Amino acid sequence: MSVNVPPANGFKLLDHALCKEIDRNARTCKQRTSEFLVADEQAYLWFRGAFESSDVGAKYAGKVYDVTGNLLARFPPEGFVGVYQGRPVEPRVLSTGEVVGWIGINFADNVAEIDVNSTAISISFSGKVSKLRLPPSKAGEWRAEFTLDDRAVIIGRLRFVEKIITTTEHPTTVATSPTTEKATQPSALGVPTNPLLIGAVAMVAVLIGVYVCMRRKKPVPLQNWRQAKRALCQWPTRRAAVMMLMLMTTPAIRSVKSCNCELWPLTVRR
Repeated sequence: MSVNVPPANGFKLLDHALCKEIDRNARTCKQRTSEFLVADEQAYLWFRGAFESSDVGAKYAGKVYDVTGNLLARFPPEGFVGVYQGRPVEPRVLSTGEVVGWIGINFADNVAEIDVNSTAISISFSGKVSKLRLPPSKAGEWRAEFTLDDRAVIIGRLRFVEKIITTTEHPTTVATSPTTEKATQPSALGVPTNPLLIGAVAMVAVLIGVYVCMRRKKPVPLQNWRQAKRALCQWPTRRAAVMMLMLMTTPAIRSVKSCNCELWPLTVRR
C-alpha cells in the first residue's frame, strides 16, 4: 500500500486505502487498489483516523500534488476563515474523536476533491478545487496529504501506470511415464505383460523342472539347457505368456517330471 504515515505524536490512523471510487453516502472506499491506470478518471486517498489530545487546536487541510511535485490544490485555502452562526471560524481540531475523509482528483471534471468530516473539528467540509492546471500526462506518481498545522500525518502516493502487471502462479502437474503405466497394467487374461517379468517367471519354472529331473536322477543335458535359455529370450511376449500358463498347470508339471522335456519347442530338442 503506497501510503506513508510520518512519525507524529497524536493523530492515530485507523484505516486507509487508495481508491478508484468513493461511496459518498456511506463514506467508504468502494474499490481499493495499489496502482491506477492512466485511463482511470478518479484517484483518491481515503482514510479513517482519530485525533488525540495533542492535536487539539491544530489547523487541518488536504493537499494534492501533481506528478511534477507542484502543489495542485489545497483545501481549505491558506488563510481560510469560515462563518458559523455569524462568527468567523477557522478550520481547527476542537477535541479528540474520529475523522473520516478522502483527498484526490476527479480527472473527468478536472477538479480536486478534499472531504473531511468529524464532530471533533470546527468545520466539516467537502471542498472542490476546479480549473486545475494538469500536466500533459498522468503517468507517474501523484501525492495526496492530510496535514495538521502543515505537518503531513498521512501521505498517499497515487501512482499511474500504462498497464498493471499481475503474476499468476500456475499449478504444477506430475505426469506419469507411459512406460511405467504399461509395466504395471495386467493383460486381458489377468497375466502381466511385462516381458522381463514373464522371462523371470519362465526361468524359475525351468529351474524347477531341472530340479525335478535331478531328483529323478535324469539330469537335463547342459546343451539342451543352454538352447532352451537362448530360445526363451527370443520368444515373443505372447508366446512367453502361454508358456508361463502351461508351466503353472498340473499336466505341465507331470510332463516336466517325465524329464522328456516335452515343453520345449521342436527346434530346441536334439
